[in-house]
Parts: sequence; C-alpha cells; structure tokens
Amino acid sequence: MGTSRNGNGEALKRVRARAWRFAHLVVPPVIRHRYHFTWEPVCLDGPFLLISNHAMNLDTVLIGHVVKNQPLSYVGSSHLMRLGLVTKLLTRYASLIPRSKASSSAGAVRAILTSLRQGSPVVLFAEGDCTWDGVSAKVFPATGNLAKAVRVPLVTYRLEGNYLSKPRWAKKPRRGRITGRIAHIYTPEQLDEMSAEEVTEAINRDIYVNVWDENGSVPFRSRKPAVGLERALFLCPACGEAGGLRTEGDTILCEKCGMRAGLDGNCRFREGRFSNIHEWDVWQRREMAKRVREGRGSGLFPGEGILTALDTGKSRKTRFSLELEKRVIQTDGQAFPFSGISDIAMVKTNRLLFSAPDGYYEIRSEKGILRPYLLAVQNDGKETENQ
Repeated sequence: MGTSRNGNGEALKRVRARAWRFAHLVVPPVIRHRYHFTWEPVCLDGPFLLISNHAMNLDTVLIGHVVKNQPLSYVGSSHLMRLGLVTKLLTRYASLIPRSKASSSAGAVRAILTSLRQGSPVVLFAEGDCTWDGVSAKVFPATGNLAKAVRVPLVTYRLEGNYLSKPRWAKKPRRGRITGRIAHIYTPEQLDEMSAEEVTEAINRDIYVNVWDENGSVPFRSRKPAVGLERALFLCPACGEAGGLRTEGDTILCEKCGMRAGLDGNCRFREGRFSNIHEWDVWQRREMAKRVREGRGSGLFPGEGILTALDTGKSRKTRFSLELEKRVIQTDGQAFPFSGISDIAMVKTNRLLFSAPDGYYEIRSEKGILRPYLLAVQNDGKETENQ
C-alpha cells in the first residue's frame, strides 16, 4: 500500500511538472502584454522559502513567472479549498497549502515543512492579506521563527507597480508597469546567526513597498480610476458621515454633504483634505476605532447577500448591517457579537469570513460594503488604530 501511495505521489509530481512547463509557455506572454511585467528570475535549485509583498490577487501568477525550473507550492487562504471545481484544479495542478486567513496555523507550518522536505519551493505572502492602501503591512511575528526552522535558503522578493496596476478595491485593471526583483537571498547559515526577531525585521524591510514614496515616473492609465474606491474608503472626511460615498469616473463624492475629490491614474487626489488613499485610510481607521470604542452607530453599511455556514454548507439570503451600539453584526434572524468572532478576514472585496462560537461563516455580497465590518471587529476592545 505504501508503494501505491508513493507511485501516486510521483505521478502527481509529473502532472504538476508538465502543467508548470505548459503554464510557462502560455501565461508569460499574456502577462507581459497586459501588465508590462518584467522580472528578475530566481534560479536556485532545490527547496527554498520565497516571501513576497502582496498587493493584488494576481501576485501568485507573477511570482510563478520568476521560478521557471521547478513547480512552486503556495501557502493560500483556506477558502480556496471550498471552491468546488476550482479547488480540484488547484490541488491537482498546483500544490496548495491552506491556511486560515488572519491566523497562524500549526497545520500549515507542518505542511510547509513537508513540502520543503520533498524538494518543493514554498511561496508565502507573509503579510497575510492584500494591501488596501498601497502600503505594505508587517508580516506575521512568527515568520522569522518559520524561516529559521525550515533550514532552507530564504528568498525575499519585491513586486512594484502591482498595486497601481489593479488596486484591491478597483473593478478593472489599469495599464502601467510591474517589476519584480530579488531583495535578498539568505542562506541557512546566515539565518542561524540572526535571531528570529532580526529575521522578521529583515523580511519586513526587504519586502516593504509604499507606492506614495515613489515619484510617479511610471504613469498608470485608466478611464475610470476612482470606480470601486468606496469599497475601501467609507467615511467622508468632510462631514464624517458613514456610507454616503460613491464613485463615478475619476471622482469619489459624498451624497450627504457634496464633498468631491478627483483621482488621477496613480491614485493620487487632485484636491481635498488628503493627497493619497493611504492618508485618507489612516484617518478612517483611527476614526473607526474611536467609534467602535464609543459604540457610536447603528444600522451602518446595510446590504444584502448570502450567509453561509461553511461547516455545514447551508446558505441563505440575508440582509445585514453593522451595529456598533450593540457591538454585533446583525443578519436576518441571527446576530454575531464582536466578542465571539475570531479569525475574521476578507477575500477580495465581497467575502467576509469569520469564526463564531457555533461555526465558521461567510457573508458574500456583490454590492454591500464589507470592509467596515472587518475593521469594527478587529478594533473591538482595542486601543490601537494599527489594523
């Protein structure tokens, strides 16, 4: 029986190797044309751990370009294991290591170690989430411990231009340029000489990108650069009202007070209180944290969507709203207190995943604005704005 399992494993490796070679023939020309992507290749043989910044959903494909000689294993959100046919394709033709979003996972760490021992390089987006505002977040604090424990080379890789090519909140990509380059390659011996905290600090430094520090020499073009921005920015800086923002063309405006701010192709504001999305978002997160602490607001950001109990697969249509006074996410017939929610995270802009005492849930909505729900729960009972 052990021989059979080994034979199946070898057959699966051959299938993945053929799929990898085919992808490298077909995909690169498309990506080069669409995103003007140029990259520095990683030419290491054998297993290694590659950690990159994360700014767009296509980052996994971009990183796949930079390693041509062997298939990669990706650490990805566990929601990818619940997508039916897509899941079957991913698990057959790509090695996927599932991890619950917004939490570390001992199971994922064991799977990473197993994959590396089997000779497969592993890709980890250690920030844990795709940036909303163009500034890299800190990686998980335990990342340095992982990098030291696996006893393989650590490659830190930096992608630039990916945020402005397709901001997380945007509905369509814009034309510009994406570049990828190796920030550093650390040998196991070099990692041995560093503490886990020093390794984590080095990773943060190597993959940090702040698009607003760049001079904008590469223009990004879009006919409607502001459309979708209300999915990221939801508090008006002029009147302070929630839920009144909408976008059209190159403008975000408040229907409650008339505030308007134009956006250029590089996501910088041409007028208004803030010069870029990050500045607005920093103010917004602080203000949201304050309102959560004060319990100020009810019936906020109402929407309609599908509530799914992922443990059972049962789904139902529901209306939902954010109740800061009661500190709950309210749906039809069911309330989820902030205090009972853990491991909350978002996929793209329209799927909110969270653990409650009675199970694991997803709220999916094509039109509802879900990011305030994420920030409200993250800020409950906290005195910091650094979410």
